[in-house]
Amino acid sequence: MKLTPFGKMQKYVEKIEDFMSLLAYEEPEKSPMFHLSSSEYRQRVAENLNKAILAHANLPKYSAVERLIQQATVVRQSLNQEYGKDGNQLFSLKDFLER
Repeated sequence: MKLTPFGKMQKYVEKIEDFMSLLAYEEPEKSPMFHLSSSEYRQRVAENLNKAILAHANLPKYSAVERLIQQATVVRQSLNQEYGKDGNQLFSLKDFLER
C-alpha cells in the first residue's frame, strides 16, 4: 500500500519490481537481485538519498567535516607521493585519532 503511489510513476516501477523480487525467494541471498541487499549498494543508496535531501533543502552536498577530510586526504596523498617514496608514512589520520 505504501509503494502504490510510486507504481504509477514509470521511473520507479523497475526499481520496485527489483526490490519486490527479493521477497519472492525463501533465500534472498540466492536471488539474482541479491546485490540490492549488499552493504555496498545500501551505502550508495544512503549517500544518494542524503545528497538529494541536502539539495532539496538548498544545503551543501558535503558537511564541513567531510570537505575537510576530503582535502586532508588529497594533501596526504600528494605529500606521500612527493616525499614518502622511501615508504615512510608522513601522516596517518587513524594513528593521530587513536592517540
